[in-house]
Parts: sequence; structure tokens; C-alpha cells
Amino acid sequence: MKAEGQKEEMKEDITLDWLRENHPKLAEWMINLKLEIMKCALINVDDGGQIHIRLYTNKHIYRISASVKKDYLGCTAVTRKARTGEEHNRGNDLADGKYTEETWNKILKDIVMYELETLEVK
Repeated sequence: MKAEGQKEEMKEDITLDWLRENHPKLAEWMINLKLEIMKCALINVDDGGQIHIRLYTNKHIYRISASVKKDYLGCTAVTRKARTGEEHNRGNDLADGKYTEETWNKILKDIVMYELETLEVK
């Protein structure tokens, strides 16, 4: 067990085959996106068995954490660069909940909504 505030050590990136074998539901959800997901995401597992998926866009990094043991699935969003005059990157919690496809879909909806930009209608 790690001390409070100490992060779990990350193992090396995992493959889709490893994910299919060890976390078939999560692998299926990712494959259902119809993307070449392994080209769009960095996926690691920590010493505690929690999966960490990082998705990158031009403006944000999305970090999805999945744990079958804890029955948890959640996501955070962080800007890729700080605003002028700030030295930190802004972030937000997105959807989280039980390790279910419903939670996965809520996370995907939040990511889409986070990426959309308001149109200036004249």
C-alpha cells in the first residue's frame, strides 16, 4: 500500500491483447469506438492493477481511470497549456461511477461536450 499522496508506480504501456485478456469489457468498449484506439491512447496499468488511459486532443488531455477491483470508472480533463499569466494547467472532473458501460458512455459524452466550442452567430 502506498502512503497518502504517493502515486502508484506505472508499469510499461499495455497492448490491446493484454487488455482483452485482463479487462475484456473495457477492451470491448474501446474497440466499439471504431477508432484505431491504440494509436489514439496511451494505456498503462499501475502496481495496484488500476488501468490508466490517456487520450490527447489539441487542447486537452483526458485521463480515464478504471478499476475492476474497486468497481470504478472515472475521467478528468486537463488543458495542455496554461492560460496567459498562469503557471498551472486548468482541469475538471468529468463523469465517474461504477465500472459499467453506462459510465463509459457518460465519460465519452463528457469528452465530446468538453471539446465542442460555442459558435458565434451573427
